[in-house]
Amino acid sequence: MYSNQDQERLVQLQGELAVQQAELQLVNSGQKSADVEGVAQQLALGQQELATQRQLTARAHALHQDSLLSRQEYELAVNMLRVRELNVSMIEAGLKSAKTGGKPEQIHVIRTRITSLQQQIQHIQQSLKELTVVSPVSGTVLLRKASINPTEEVLVSVADNSAFVVLLPVNYIERNYVNVGQPLEVAVTGTTHTALGHIIGIDNTVQIVDGRQAFFVTAVIDNQQTPLVPGMVVRTTISCAPLSIAGHVARTMESLVRY
Repeated sequence: MYSNQDQERLVQLQGELAVQQAELQLVNSGQKSADVEGVAQQLALGQQELATQRQLTARAHALHQDSLLSRQEYELAVNMLRVRELNVSMIEAGLKSAKTGGKPEQIHVIRTRITSLQQQIQHIQQSLKELTVVSPVSGTVLLRKASINPTEEVLVSVADNSAFVVLLPVNYIERNYVNVGQPLEVAVTGTTHTALGHIIGIDNTVQIVDGRQAFFVTAVIDNQQTPLVPGMVVRTTISCAPLSIAGHVARTMESLVRY
């Protein structure tokens, strides 16, 4: 009841969601131990250079105080100290990020993407659910040719195949011998299979079948893995109560009178 494009789009979004979730997990888990070790080595080197620059700057300050070093050379030493301090601060921040994961802004962007993908997936799933026709009964879908009536609104037919309902025309002269609850046997056309059932209803009207008066009997046949299909014409035998000799004579006389 829906386009394959919806299913394809759903699969695509689910794949993108899986990628974003994996990326978020990677960012939260931080970098590999080898990368962290490399950043730590850079920090150690930066701290060593900073310590050396502090000593040089302190010496330059003392020389400048004794007028043994020009102001320009002293300021150059101070600026280099600031550069070393800034470099160490940047490496420390990088090491913290490598240990704990990505930046908060990066994590926020990934989480926003995940939320958006989840909303899109939920929207498509809800649309597919609304476009799905759920049958009130379990059974088999009946595959029929297109309806002759273009105004017919039947979209699909589902047959409950746990049991079959049989409509049987019975000669009207047999009316007194047929009762609700009587067993019957159905011979499946074209096979050696038979199925058993029982009468659940008897019509109280008369119809003409093959030029004779007949009434219809409704019976139920349990589906015992027999090759029955809806619409099949079958031969049925109804088991009636035994008749006495007098009953047979009366039945024969009634038949002769009617026909």
